[in-house]
Amino acid sequence: MEEIQYKDFLERLDTLFFKLDLQRRWVYVNEACKDIFGYSKEEMLGRDFNDYLPEDERSKCTQLLEGVIKNGIKIRRGEARIRAKGNEEKMLGFSLYPDKSKDGTTVGILGIGRDITKFKKVEEAVKKSEEYFRAVIENSLDIIIIVDKKGIVRYISPSIESFVGYKQAEIIGKSAFDFIHPADLPRAAVDFAKALMTKETNIPNSFRVRHKDGSDRIFEGLGSNLLDNPAVAGFVMNVRDVTEHNRTEKESAKMLLWQQSVGLLQQSLLAPAPLVDKLKIVTDKIVLLFGADFCRIWLIRPGDMCGRGCIHAGVNEGPHICRYRDKCLHLLASSGRYTHTDGKVHARVPFGCYKIGRIASGEDHKFLTNEAQTDPRVHNHEWAHELGLVSFAGYQLRVPGGEILGVLALFAKHPILSAEDAMLDGLSNTVSFVVQQTIAEETLRISEIKNRVLLDNLPQKVFYKDKNMVYISCNKNYALDLNIKPEEIAGKTDHDFFPKDLAEKYRSDDKRIMETGKMEDIEEKYLAEGQEFFVHTVKTSVKNEKGESVGILGIFWDITERKKMEEERKDRVIELEQYKELTVDRELKMIELKKEINKITEELGKPAPDDV
Repeated sequence: MEEIQYKDFLERLDTLFFKLDLQRRWVYVNEACKDIFGYSKEEMLGRDFNDYLPEDERSKCTQLLEGVIKNGIKIRRGEARIRAKGNEEKMLGFSLYPDKSKDGTTVGILGIGRDITKFKKVEEAVKKSEEYFRAVIENSLDIIIIVDKKGIVRYISPSIESFVGYKQAEIIGKSAFDFIHPADLPRAAVDFAKALMTKETNIPNSFRVRHKDGSDRIFEGLGSNLLDNPAVAGFVMNVRDVTEHNRTEKESAKMLLWQQSVGLLQQSLLAPAPLVDKLKIVTDKIVLLFGADFCRIWLIRPGDMCGRGCIHAGVNEGPHICRYRDKCLHLLASSGRYTHTDGKVHARVPFGCYKIGRIASGEDHKFLTNEAQTDPRVHNHEWAHELGLVSFAGYQLRVPGGEILGVLALFAKHPILSAEDAMLDGLSNTVSFVVQQTIAEETLRISEIKNRVLLDNLPQKVFYKDKNMVYISCNKNYALDLNIKPEEIAGKTDHDFFPKDLAEKYRSDDKRIMETGKMEDIEEKYLAEGQEFFVHTVKTSVKNEKGESVGILGIFWDITERKKMEEERKDRVIELEQYKELTVDRELKMIELKKEINKITEELGKPAPDDV
């Protein structure tokens, strides 16, 4: 009777029970074979155990089976890849024992197995294989519990001790409800009452169980109402500990939330905004996402308070002397417990001093401790203890290959996990790029303002066109001639401002200069406000780093007055030439007349008068 009950019990479980003979052939297998292998009992009986294994798995399993048969070895926890129907590969967890006759002779192998494919996937994710791969019954992968209609435990797997700390004997005979978390008792009682009213199998259940050490474990599984089955006469539950699995899922969900939030934060930092505002967004988000007690960001800038009451400037002994007046850490953003940035102690931090200064000086790329109250590197243990601070993390703000820009630091009341550390480290890199980009943009903006002021104060007209002879920019003086604002010239061409023949002339000159790559001086006509002027234009081709012409740069100035003066000079020269001709002819005639008078005088024997 006991054997029938036992077999009937085994047939109803989703755990595989089997028996092999000395030739490793299946001589008994329960109904679980269908779910695991996909074959019926009839299809499997008489077949070789290795028929259901991949070829590269057979040698290992043969050695295990031979060890059981020949040496009486008990394999309490084994696993192997199996080949189910349709060549589907699964993982089978199993226990093997010698099957002995009454005289002690080994006549085969007794085995217990379970499809552990899903558990192996969980094991790979959370690396907690021990909690999911236990032999059924003594080393069962699941915990088998049988309770009567009053909820009294009549049987429980010995492996229960590894999950809740209680030995098998401490649980059998007691109510199962004694071990359920008080908050789950009402629901568990209702679920159990419903289960007693149904004859369905595989009834799902989930509840928290109090561990012997006072902690909580989460169990999930399936139950079958076999109270009316005289072979069992109980409610059978097949449960498993999913505490770590649920924790991993929660951590994964939390990690995903972090990643998504950090991703959105990184995107938001790319939007135009003052640097201080961006840094404040970062510290606010770190406090929110990572549960930091407070978070701060310092940037390296020249000292600006050394002679105006900075407490660090007056330190002249000890390890925290301010030695670098040209390098000082300026607190620009603070969130959480402390939101001010003008405190006497932390508004400025000496370069190379304290935690922040050491990180900034490059002595430490980052600083992480989960023992903030005792770590000797943390300056004020009493303060950390008073506030309940557990961890500190500081990260250098530095773009790879670039200079150190500052420090991002935070304190928290919980340990900082490795995953959090990695994300914070990555976020510090993003902040570094944002700081560098903002500094570069500010430098460029200042440079552009200086250049604009310089160009707008030049008396000459300056313009810049792209390779298609389309205006990109000009200075104020040129814009005034065109009766527009400087920024309105972008996208325009010469045809928008000048007559067709003049515009074509300008464009032809531009094209020639870009093709030759040579600078040219040109004196040409120019129209402004309906009047014609003469200008002196210097044009040169603008080239990229490959030496290719990508535009034309021009500067010109009004030479109308000069041209007028040149014309006047030409007229004067003509007049002078004409006058010269007249005066020279008269002089020559006077010389000839004088010669004639002198000749006549000599002929008459009289001296020539001196004033002739």
